[in-house]
Amino acid sequence: MSIIDSALRSLHTLLQLPTNKSINIAGKRLLLLAPLSLASASFATITPLPQQNSFTIPSNMPTATPTSHPPHHPKHIVAFGDSLTSTTNGRWTDGPVWVERVAASVGAKLDNSAWGGAVSGPVPGPDGTMIKGWVPSVLDQVDRWERSLSEHKKKLLREEDTVYVIWAGGNDYFQLAKHVPYPVTVQVVRNLMGAVLTTPSRVVGNLQTALGRLVEGPTRARHFLVFNLPPLDHVPLVTDNMPSALRPVIKGWVKYHNYRVSQISDWIRNTYGPGSASPVEGLTVTLVDVYSVMEDVVANPNNYGFEHRDSRVEEPGYGRKGSERRLFYDLVHPSAWAHEKLAEVVVG
Repeated sequence: MSIIDSALRSLHTLLQLPTNKSINIAGKRLLLLAPLSLASASFATITPLPQQNSFTIPSNMPTATPTSHPPHHPKHIVAFGDSLTSTTNGRWTDGPVWVERVAASVGAKLDNSAWGGAVSGPVPGPDGTMIKGWVPSVLDQVDRWERSLSEHKKKLLREEDTVYVIWAGGNDYFQLAKHVPYPVTVQVVRNLMGAVLTTPSRVVGNLQTALGRLVEGPTRARHFLVFNLPPLDHVPLVTDNMPSALRPVIKGWVKYHNYRVSQISDWIRNTYGPGSASPVEGLTVTLVDVYSVMEDVVANPNNYGFEHRDSRVEEPGYGRKGSERRLFYDLVHPSAWAHEKLAEVVVG
């Protein structure tokens, strides 16, 4: 048995994640997880947004009839995250990113605090030391943004027509992978198994903290888009530049990260639901299932219009290629074409 096979088998036994229940409509699937609303006692709602073809329901979430919805045409979008969303603090693709296209599509003004290279916040490395990143983390971004708000801006960002975006985590795991001792042996992989559980819990905890600060902050944020992570084990940086033994570990991190993201409804219920210490009315969190979308793209690229799944826009030694129908811009980032497709998924 290879290192990868051994690690995958260990990860499967270790994680034992619940299986998602998928609903297919009109031959399509894997768009938005539905809003998780706090408007009633049975607020863990799983319903499709208008004009959505399908959605995914984590099997352990109850369904209910929603009485509060995110705005269909927000006037403002406020974004926090990393290079998948960043526009003003570094642009890591060859054209507009998804959030720019979404804002333009719905006629919203974009306020983007995302930074290329950002992590969620402090996370422990393999040796126990804290990995903090080299640019403002999501927690830092929220803190800086709130401190910079003028009274006029606070009035503009009304609760009912402002959507807040939180998407990060990939850099946390890439940073962690950089701290893995070499050579990567079976024993090294086994030693990382504990981190498969502890690190995603810390990363998603940072994202929840950011969400909570916004809910309780000066603009009283009420409507959120929260993204899970794509399958990072398919990213060229991992497939082409990292030891093969790390792929199942990274896959395990992402799978457990996304499981924890799917459990945000429990955290919302305990923190802001009826009977909590600080109940909040009208709070909605829409989870965007990027992982399932990209898994389907990788398996069926032609269904999404991608003809060059493994080819990148920027190829060393080959110069710049057109991004049309190419999934990746470079070793890590999606092409502008891929961002366009993601925007279509989000808008519906």
